[in-house]
This record gives sequence, structure tokens and C-alpha cells, in this order.
Amino acid sequence: MLSVLVALAVAAPFPAASTNKPKSLQEKVLSMQATGNFACRVNEVTVSTDNPGEEDVVGVSHVRAAFQQVATLEWAHAPQMSFSSMDGRNPEKVLATPGGDMGEFIQAIMAYAATSKADLDQKTVDDMLTKYLKTMTREKFFYETDEKSYMKLAIATGCRNLRIADMGGMKRKKEALLAQVGNPDYIGDPFIKFLATNGTDLGLDVKYVAMGLSAFHTALWGPMVNAEKICYQEFKGAHREAALVTIKVPPYCIDQGLVPMISQQMTCPAPVYIHHPDAAKLLRREMVAVLSEGQSAVNPRDFLAQFNMIAENNFASWWGSVGSGKGEFTVSFNQKMPNMAAVEE
Repeated sequence: MLSVLVALAVAAPFPAASTNKPKSLQEKVLSMQATGNFACRVNEVTVSTDNPGEEDVVGVSHVRAAFQQVATLEWAHAPQMSFSSMDGRNPEKVLATPGGDMGEFIQAIMAYAATSKADLDQKTVDDMLTKYLKTMTREKFFYETDEKSYMKLAIATGCRNLRIADMGGMKRKKEALLAQVGNPDYIGDPFIKFLATNGTDLGLDVKYVAMGLSAFHTALWGPMVNAEKICYQEFKGAHREAALVTIKVPPYCIDQGLVPMISQQMTCPAPVYIHHPDAAKLLRREMVAVLSEGQSAVNPRDFLAQFNMIAENNFASWWGSVGSGKGEFTVSFNQKMPNMAAVEE
């Protein structure tokens, strides 16, 4: 069951930049967007088995059946879409990356700190998220929790009927909540919970998990221009994901920013984890462009390289902890050209 706690307001269009004056930060980010017709030219799908798994719940035949109707794919323009977490409890068609937008932002501040050799404080992280929310090309910023974690957080903050988006002037309640949001027991996102629990062993500065989550809630309670861009979702039930399905699209689709949105409940036997690694790199590129703007302490190229490395290593570690016995499949889309010799005959 899905409960939307904070609705999204569609961002207003920005005026075209004048060629006679320097581009603003917003215009620079927008200029990175490729244009397309929201349908990349593909007519062939290939499903490969990276690991058949031991549970035999979701197999290659199930994945192939789910994707066989290539023409029915729903394509998204990645720079305009939020990224949801890899979580099979979400029934919607999504672009998915570990931790969604929130997970990527947390890893972005980790990469920023590592690249700049800076020890970031909470005010700096708050400002970084505010800057990104104001400048991002996508319409909403995603973070998820689940019913169990949300209830634990409510009890810990002394408010069993907690309505997190409507805390108004409850200063003490807010302070109590912000002091607890980094506790793994109160984090409902599986990947972010993993970082909070295992970050130190992974060589990460785990305080940035709590700082990122604190910045998110501060933005939620802040000016409406920021709060309207927040999408906070709650899911119910246990995790039943039986496989990992990685989505690969041709470079010419990525160049246009076009990626297929997929439901993590696409197969009949059980839900799966959907992973869009190529599309996530587009998100990271945007975050780096925004967060490094005007910052002499960080080189954008080094920042992006560090960001990608941290994200890929964290994903591998997380999957190693949850993927035992589960199948792993890669779905690749291509444009198969007709055999012209056969056509001429």
C-alpha cells in the first residue's frame, strides 16, 4: 500500500537565456538536457542471466515475458524525473537507483567531502540540498520510509500520531526528530539503512547519512518553494524481492536522456529490485554541476569520479548483503536493423 505524505507541485518553466549575458546556474543545468520525443527507437530486447540464483522464484523466463512487448515501454526523460529507491514494495513504474534521490544526495555529500578534504557541518549540508532543490531540472526529490520505521520514529520522538509534514511550529518535536533520523532503526529505505548501519566498515563517514536526512526534513519544514519539491512516500509490508534486474539501454538513448520506466512488481511470482545504473549517472552529473558551482575547493571532474566510485562500491556491498540466493538478470534494449538483402529479394 502506498501513502503519499507530501505532494509535488510542478515546477514553473524557466525563461530562455539571453545570448548576450552569462548563463545562470539554472540555465547551465538546463543546457545539459538532451531533447527527445520520450520514445527511444528500440525494437529488440535481450535478457541475460548474470546469476540464476538459488531460490528459483523469478527466472529468466519470467523476466523475458515481462519485457517481450518492447513497443509498450513507457519512456522517461531522465533529467526531468525523480529516482525512486530500489524497493519491490513500490508498485509504480519508476527510474530506480539505490536509495533514490535521497541515497544519491547522501553519497554526493560524501564524495564532495572526500574530494574537497572538507569536514562538512549540518548548515553546509542543509545549504547544499536547498541549492540543489532550487536548481534541479527534475520536478521532485524522492525519499521513502516504511510503516514500521515510521512508527518507531514517531514513538521515539514522543508523538505516536506523528504527521511529519504538518509539524508547523513544533520546535521541540522537530529537534527530537532530527536527532533520531539517522538511527538505522528509524530508516525505512533499505539502502540508506544499510549505509547508516555499515558505513564505517565501508570506509565512509557515516555522519553524512544523518546529515543528509536532517537536511531533507529541514527542507520539508522550510519555505514552500522547497517543500513543494519534496516527495516523501511510505510503504507497507515485508521485502519479498526475488531478483535483481539491471536495465541497459543503448548509448544513443542515454545521450537523449531517455530511459524506460519499469515497475518493480512487473513479474508474477515475486517483486524484483530494478536498477537503472546508466540513468543514475545522469543524475550524478547534475548533482555535481549544481554542488560544485562556485566552489573552488572541488574539481567537478574529480568530484564526479569519486561520486561514481562511492556509489558503485556501496551498491556492490549492499547487494552482497541482501542478494544471497537471488537471481541477477540484465535486460538490454537495442535497435535491430532490418536485413536489407532479404528485403530486396
